[in-house]
Amino acid sequence: MANPYRGQVEIEIGGRTRALRYDMNALAELEKSLDKPISKIFDEDNVGINVLRQALFVGLKYSDRRLTPGAIGGMMDPKRLEYYAERMAEALNIAMGVDEEADTDPLPETEAEDSLTGPG
Repeated sequence: MANPYRGQVEIEIGGRTRALRYDMNALAELEKSLDKPISKIFDEDNVGINVLRQALFVGLKYSDRRLTPGAIGGMMDPKRLEYYAERMAEALNIAMGVDEEADTDPLPETEAEDSLTGPG
């Protein structure tokens, strides 16, 4: 069972309900593995199967260290890609502290650039 107070979101994948969570280590690993900042990873033009699989992997592996990207890919149902993306967006919004009512973008581009480059 996912614990929303710890930033976890329930996701059904591989015939099980699992807890999906993105902490700073998971986000850093995702950026490193895809060689892009978070603000660029989830641009509509860039989201493909590899991005979804890798994002699911880093968000799920903290609770099951036996998982691999290949195992996640084997659990993914091609008919449920939109569902996976919705659950990931919810977990990313929680991780970034985004109010879903106010803004659906987990990290607006200008905010991300400012946070990476610092002032002036």
